[in-house]
Amino acid sequence: MNLDADTLLPAVTSLVRDELRRLRGDAGAAVDATTWDASTTLGGDTIGADSIERLTMATAVAERFGLHELDAGDYLLRKHSLGEWAGLAAQGIQQAGGMTFRSSGTTGEPKPHRHSLADLEQEVFHLANLFPGTRRVVSLVPAHHIYGFLFGVLLPRELGCPVHHDQGGGGLPPADLDHGDLVVGFPLRWRQLATLYPAFPAGVTGVTSTAPCPPALARDLEQRGLERFVAIYGATETAGIGYREGPDAPFRLFEHWESDGLYLYRRRRTGLGEAVTPPDHLEFHGTRHFIPAGRRDGAVQVAGVNVHPDQVAEKLRARPGVAEAAVHLDRSEEPRLAGWIVPDPDTDPEELKATLQTWIREHLTPPERPVQLTLAEDIPRGPLGKPAVGQPA
Repeated sequence: MNLDADTLLPAVTSLVRDELRRLRGDAGAAVDATTWDASTTLGGDTIGADSIERLTMATAVAERFGLHELDAGDYLLRKHSLGEWAGLAAQGIQQAGGMTFRSSGTTGEPKPHRHSLADLEQEVFHLANLFPGTRRVVSLVPAHHIYGFLFGVLLPRELGCPVHHDQGGGGLPPADLDHGDLVVGFPLRWRQLATLYPAFPAGVTGVTSTAPCPPALARDLEQRGLERFVAIYGATETAGIGYREGPDAPFRLFEHWESDGLYLYRRRRTGLGEAVTPPDHLEFHGTRHFIPAGRRDGAVQVAGVNVHPDQVAEKLRARPGVAEAAVHLDRSEEPRLAGWIVPDPDTDPEELKATLQTWIREHLTPPERPVQLTLAEDIPRGPLGKPAVGQPA
C-alpha cells in the first residue's frame, strides 16, 4: 500500500494537535485543528508553536512514523508546514516498514508498540471484507491512535472511498450523514450521538472500540436505525484481535489470529508468529469465539484511557486526613471512577471531602478522577480481605 503525504496528513495533524494540547496544559483546550491543512505552518499565527513545542512535536512525529529508525528525525525541524511533515512521515513509514503507537494510560509513561506496515495492511484487508459497500468513512477518533489510523487512514485507502475526520474534536458527524457511511467512534462518543440523534439515516453502519460498549447503549443505537453496530476488540499492543455484531454475541477472532486457549498467534505469510498474551483474560467458546473476562493488569478503561484504580486509591491514601481509601469503576452510566474514603478520627469528614474534591480536580487527569466520593467508617471487604466496593472491574 502506497501511503503518500495526503493520506498521512490527518494522522500527522491529529498527533500535532494532541501534543500541542498536552504541552500547553489548561490553555491547550483552545487548540482547534479544524482549519489546519497542508499549508499550515508550525510557527505561523494558526499554530504558533515555539522552539520547545516544535522539538517535542517533531520527536513525537519521528517516533510515530519511523523517522527515528532512519536517523532522520531532525529533518522535521528543517520543514515548516504540516504538509511537509506529512511528506517526511510518508517516507519514514515506507522506508522503516512500520509505525510505533503508544498505549493510552494515566499512570506511568505510555509504552511504545511497533507494528509492521505489513501487519497493519493485513488487518485492513480483513476489515475491508467486513464492511463491503462502504461509500465513506466518518472517523470520530484521533487518526494518530492505532484504532483511528486503521479505520480513518488505511481502511479508506483500501476501500477507495473518501473519509471525513473530526479534527476539531467536537465528536459530531457531518450533517450529510447518509446511506453507506461507516461511522467510527468509541462508547463515550456513541452515547453522545444516541442523545443527539433520535434516528440515523438508513444504511449507516457504526463501529466502536477502545473500551467495552454497554449492551444497553448498543441496543439503543440499533433501535435508532443503525443498520449494523460492530464492536472491535483489540489493544495498542496487538491491534485488532476480533469483532462482534450484537452486544450478547461473543467476539470472533480475525482471520489472521489463532489461539490455543491461552495465547494468541498471528498468522503471517512466513507462518505463525510468537505467542502473544492478550491484555484481558479470554474465555474461549470453541477455537474462534471468545468473551473478555477482565484485564490482566487490573486496569479499567475510562473514555478509552487505561486507568489503574489501585494506584489512584494509593494517591488518595497519601492525602492528609485520609485513613483508608478504595477506588472502583462505576458502570451505572458512562463508566467513571468512584471512591470510598475513611477519614482519620480527628478529621472533619465533610471538610475532608471538599478538600479532596479540590485536590482531585487540580492533580488528577479527567479519566483518573473519582466523580463520586463516599465517606465511610470502614472499607467494605470480601472474604479474602480485598476491597468489595462497587462492581468488579
